[in-house]
Amino acid sequence: MDRQLVLAVSEFRSLTNNLADLWLLNRQQLQLYNFLAINFYKLFINLHNYLVIISYGYLLVNVLAKNSHVS
Repeated sequence: MDRQLVLAVSEFRSLTNNLADLWLLNRQQLQLYNFLAINFYKLFINLHNYLVIISYGYLLVNVLAKNSHVS
């Protein structure tokens, strides 16, 4: 009876340790996904801002070029 109890406790311990390890891995994976999502969002915003700046610059150059041809 004592041997069975020791084996059961040992099995329960290893099971809880495995569950704790899985929980930590899942948490680290979620943190990694969160980090990647935030950085891709920042990259997208930066690219969008650069495109807006370039397009406004292009429009400004065209307007200035057309105004210089008129006079």
